[in-house]
Amino acid sequence: MVAVVQYVGSDGWSQTTTAAINTLPLTDPTNSANPYDDREGVANGSLECEPVTASNPGFSGIEQEENETNFNYNSLQAAFALRINTA
Repeated sequence: MVAVVQYVGSDGWSQTTTAAINTLPLTDPTNSANPYDDREGVANGSLECEPVTASNPGFSGIEQEENETNFNYNSLQAAFALRINTA
C-alpha cells in the first residue's frame, strides 16, 4: 500500500503585461448608417487595420507595458495505490 500527497505552489508579483493600444476603434462615428463598417472590412479582408484606420493613424504597433499583474497558483495532488500479489 502506497499513499502520496504532493503540494505545489507559486506566487508572482509585478509581472509585465503588454497591451496593443493603437487598435481599430469599436465604431465609426462618421458613418451613422453602419458604424461597424471598418470592423467588418478588417474581418472580411477588404480593409487593413493599421496604420490608416487605427486610433492613431500613421503609427503602427503602439504597445503599452505595465507591471501590475500578479498570480497565485496552488495545487494539491493525492494518490493511493494498493498492490496485490496473487503468486
